[in-house]
Amino acid sequence: MAASSEFSVRSSTGSYDVRIGAGQFHEAVASAALVVVDEALLDRVPATSVPVLAVPAGRRPRPWRAARA
Repeated sequence: MAASSEFSVRSSTGSYDVRIGAGQFHEAVASAALVVVDEALLDRVPATSVPVLAVPAGRRPRPWRAARA
């Protein structure tokens, strides 16, 4: 994710804005203890030694799965 991104998230508990600046995603993953990512974006997560949890997109609750350990 080289480009900056801004978007709003609506959930059952409220709404919030998200902003990711250029380079921040890779920096965040490099310093994370755990990465949680939408399953549709899994291929954009750089190689990392920390666990990656892929969350299926959709409105129905679904179980999480460990994408990488």
